[in-house]
Amino acid sequence: MKPLAAYTAFTGFLSSLRFGVDAKVTARAKVLLQELKDATDVDQLELARAAEAASDGNLARARQVFTRISQQDPQNIDALAALGEVELLAQDAKAATDVWSKAVQVEQSPRTEFGLARAKLLGGDTKGAEEQAAKVLKQNAEHVGARILLARAAWTEHNEDKALELLSFLDKAGNPASPSEVVDGETLRGDIHLSRSRITHAEKAYQKALTISPKAAGALAGLGDALYRSGRFSEALARFKAGVEADPDNVVASIGIAKTQIALERLEDAKAILKKLAVAHPDDARVGLWLAKAEDALGNRQEAEAAYKKAIATGKNEVAVVDA
Repeated sequence: MKPLAAYTAFTGFLSSLRFGVDAKVTARAKVLLQELKDATDVDQLELARAAEAASDGNLARARQVFTRISQQDPQNIDALAALGEVELLAQDAKAATDVWSKAVQVEQSPRTEFGLARAKLLGGDTKGAEEQAAKVLKQNAEHVGARILLARAAWTEHNEDKALELLSFLDKAGNPASPSEVVDGETLRGDIHLSRSRITHAEKAYQKALTISPKAAGALAGLGDALYRSGRFSEALARFKAGVEADPDNVVASIGIAKTQIALERLEDAKAILKKLAVAHPDDARVGLWLAKAEDALGNRQEAEAAYKKAIATGKNEVAVVDA
C-alpha cells in the first residue's frame, strides 16, 4: 500500500506541475506524503518527494533528484516526464527539449509528444512545435493543450483568424479543458483580440480567465493593457500591480506599471522601474523602448536617443520598436 500511496502523491504533484495547482489534489498528495514521513525504502517515494519540492517551487532540488533517477533508470518515464515539466517551468528550452526528446524515445504518447511540442515552442521552433502538436491530435483529437499550442503558434505567425478558430472550442458546452487550460486559452484569446485593438472582446476574455484564476498574471497584465489603451489609467495600474504581485517575473506587467506611470506623469517612478528592468532584461526591446520614452518625457534627449537606438537594434524588426 505504501508504494501506491507514494505514487498517488507523485501523480497529484505532477498534475499540479502540468496543469497548475488544484488545491484539493495538492492537499491530498501532501497528506499522503505526511503519512509516509518516517518511511524509508518505499518504491516511488523519492519521486513523490521530488515532485512535491517542484510543486512548492524548489525546482533545483527536484531537478537534481529527477536527473539522478533518470540516469540510473533511463527507461523511467515518470522521472523523465517530471524532469521535463521542471525544465519547462524553469524556462530552459534546451534542457526541456533534450529531456522530452528522451521521453518520446521511451514512450510515444500524447503526454510525451506534447511535452516536446511545448519545449520546441519555448525555444522558438514554431514549426517544430506545430508538427509535434499535430502528432498529439492524431493520437487524441480532443487534446486541449495541443489545440491551444497550435493557436499560439498561429498567432505567432500572424494568422489571427486561424488562432481564434482553434480556440473556438472554449465556447462549447462540455469542452474537456481543465480550469488552467481555460485560463491559458482565454488569456491567449484576449491577447489576440488586444493585438487587433478589439478592446471589448479582449476585456471579456481576460475577465473569463480571471473568474477562474483571480491571480493569473498573464490575464491581469492583459486586462491592464486593455484598460491602458482605453485611457483608464488608474484601473490599468491596479491590474498591472496585481500581475506583478502574482508573478514578480512577469515583464509585461512590470512594463505596464511603468508605462501607466508615464501616462499619469509619474516620470521618475517610471524611469526607476525601467532602469531596474533594463538591468535584469538587457536584451528585451520592450524595456528599452519604454525607458527611451521615459527619458524623452523627462526631457533627457541624449539618453532617450541612445535608448531608442539600443531598443531598435535589439528588437530588429519588431513592429512596436520600429514604429517608435
